[in-house]
This record gives sequence, C-alpha cells and structure tokens, in this order.
Amino acid sequence: MFENFEKFAETLSNTGKNGIDFGKLSYKAATEQKTLNDLYNRIGRKFVEENKDVAVDGELGEIKAQAVAKAQEIEALKAQIRMLRGVVVCENCGAEVDAENDYCGKCGTKLVKPEPPVEETEDEVADDGESIEVEVVVEDDHTNEGAAD
Repeated sequence: MFENFEKFAETLSNTGKNGIDFGKLSYKAATEQKTLNDLYNRIGRKFVEENKDVAVDGELGEIKAQAVAKAQEIEALKAQIRMLRGVVVCENCGAEVDAENDYCGKCGTKLVKPEPPVEETEDEVADDGESIEVEVVVEDDHTNEGAAD
C-alpha cells in the first residue's frame, strides 16, 4: 500500500512539474508570436512608407491602398479633434500649439493656420431667376465668448 502512495505522489509531482513546464512553454510561444507579429507590422509599415507613391499590383497593392486610405482617414479625424481642441500642429517640431498663437512656443517657427471650414454649398436664386452657388464659411469668433445675450 505504501508503494501505491509513493507512485501517486510521484505522479502528482510530475503532473505539477509538467503543468509548470506547459505554462512556461505557452508563455514563451505567445511572446515569440507577438515578436513575429511586431516584425510583420514593421515590414508592412516600411513597405507602405517606401512605396507610398508607387503603383503595386495584386493583393499587396490592394492592402497597401487600404492602409494608405485608412491612414488618411485617421489623419482627418485627428485634424478634426485638433480643431475642436483649438490647437494646430507645428510643421517644424510637431508640437501642438494653441491655434490663436502665431508662432510655436516650443521651436519658434511661424505657424501655418488651417483654412476655415466650408460648411456646405447652397443654391440661391439670383435676381435674374438663375441659380448660383454660394459657399457658406463659418468663422470662429472668440471675441464675444462669455458675453451676456
């Protein structure tokens, strides 16, 4: 009976050790997979950056076009966020600066101001009855902020 207990204890010990080895190997495999995915990501980024203006055929070209379009979409969203926050990005150093400033507070470069947003085009009727297009421009006027109505 004592022999059965020793075999049971040995089996239990080996199972625990195998479980620890399994966990370590699983962690190592997951870590290596993440490293490989990061390398693939870097290859893809490098390819798109270096071939931004080059036509690429086939599936790779389609993937590249999707990546470029997605990057442009993200940049447009970031531009909208900056506009809502009232900041612009310095073209020289990349710092976000209050849109009312003329110069970057970090590097001193003169800031390029974005064009005011064009709302929409409306059709209006001229005196002679013909339709004309008018652009409606919304300007952000901060001079009356906080004034009582």
